[in-house]
Amino acid sequence: MTTCHVSSHRFNYLLPSIPRDWSRRQEIVAKTMLWDMPTCEVWWECHDGVMDDQVESTERLDLCLAARNRNKKFFYVKPNLSPTCSKHFYEKIDEVKGELLTCFPWSYYDAYAHIINNRHVFRENLNGKHLVAFFGGYASCYVYDRKADVNSAKITYGDKFVEMNGLRTNNYVQELMTTYFTLQPHGVGLRHGTYEALCLGIPSLVPPSSYWKKEILDCCIQYSPGNVPNYVDLVCDDYKIRSEYCVYTWEKYMTSSAIINSVLSHV
Repeated sequence: MTTCHVSSHRFNYLLPSIPRDWSRRQEIVAKTMLWDMPTCEVWWECHDGVMDDQVESTERLDLCLAARNRNKKFFYVKPNLSPTCSKHFYEKIDEVKGELLTCFPWSYYDAYAHIINNRHVFRENLNGKHLVAFFGGYASCYVYDRKADVNSAKITYGDKFVEMNGLRTNNYVQELMTTYFTLQPHGVGLRHGTYEALCLGIPSLVPPSSYWKKEILDCCIQYSPGNVPNYVDLVCDDYKIRSEYCVYTWEKYMTSSAIINSVLSHV
């Protein structure tokens, strides 16, 4: 029998797609999910990553390694995985002859559930009132200089750019549906808003990061930090194709069932 231990709300998005015959229990290591399977253990963390000039802490991994059953093979699933920032994860898991896996990321905010549950209706009702929109603020914990990117976008797009903060879920989604592109400067890592927009078929303007999955990045447009160029022509040239590719990518790789199945195929 397989037991699923869930110790964080961050995994709620995946729970509906976990096999129903698995028993459910709580709390082994905080902020993790564990699949305790007959021959292996599959531990999950859900961390947003760090900036590319930093190296991630392995604090959560260390707790999982200490709590693991040493008679079973050890798997560790890290949705946000960087070949450089996450280098210590590769080293430590290799030491115990385990396997480090990755999967597509998701948003664990309330808006995501609202969006995915109504995505087919929302996609039919998009209207491009704004060319580019930034939804968010400037919390002191953010390492990335968001203001530089927002100010650059204001200069580039003028009144075609809007900035909104503090919206409730319904208002946020309604405003999201009125924009062609979202501006997604980092916070402490990649922004969940990128995945929320992607689900609806709305591409994002994003700065570089070693954490990006290629398929997601192919839906977006990269810009250099502090310098957001003019992409007005894209609305006319290839916007419909790009928007459809966003939906295709989300439906193929980023549903909860697609994420669960991708990990199950490796254990």
